[in-house]
Amino acid sequence: MFKFYDKFLVILIWISINQCQQTSQIKTNQTNQKSPGTPLVSTSIRNIPVWTDNYEFGDGDEVKSTESFPCSFYNDFLKDFIERTCYINLDIKNEKLGIFQSDGIYYYTIFFIDSERKELIDSLDKYIKWEEIAVKKKETVEKEIGTVNSTVLWGIQNQSYGGTEYGDITVKFFSQNIYRHQLIIYYPRFNRDYIAFNSPPMYLEKESVKKLLNLLQDKSINKSILKILKQIQEQNESYQ
Repeated sequence: MFKFYDKFLVILIWISINQCQQTSQIKTNQTNQKSPGTPLVSTSIRNIPVWTDNYEFGDGDEVKSTESFPCSFYNDFLKDFIERTCYINLDIKNEKLGIFQSDGIYYYTIFFIDSERKELIDSLDKYIKWEEIAVKKKETVEKEIGTVNSTVLWGIQNQSYGGTEYGDITVKFFSQNIYRHQLIIYYPRFNRDYIAFNSPPMYLEKESVKKLLNLLQDKSINKSILKILKQIQEQNESYQ
């Protein structure tokens, strides 16, 4: 009953809410996220070449949204894909990269420490390799690439209900046909108040995988952090 009501409510929200209002709300949730919590702090030596020696962005925020990439989610009610925009969030304090998405009701951010991020990069690299083989051979393939440990920060729009969960994401290679091969990311399932929650899987086309792969790199993360730090410093200096 809960799953049917949840899906039906999502459809109503998508139809009734203006797209601009959703975009504004999504950005608010991205920038207002707190660090996922003390248990997530890395015990290793800080990776300064990537994350710098700053533990916040200069304005008190520990998490900032940076770049975006196209993603889609299959809707069982509509029997079709819903296109969305996913965002990269950087937790400068805990040295974590997050992938943020919202469906208008729930929002989710999958956070990865550096070692987990490297594992995700390996999975995306393998997808690129498999995609080239499948296209060349004109074959369809449905196969799990691997799993990656993660921390999921989730919540409901405009409510305090939510939490931090720990679990593996599953990365899968999936062929729609011999010409179109997608990468699927399955979120961990978790329970709260005797109710099972899980985001529908994220589907990425080849170009989105390439863009995400670039955004996961050390150089890209460091470049984004330095850009944000510079912007905040310049703003602060303007109002001395």
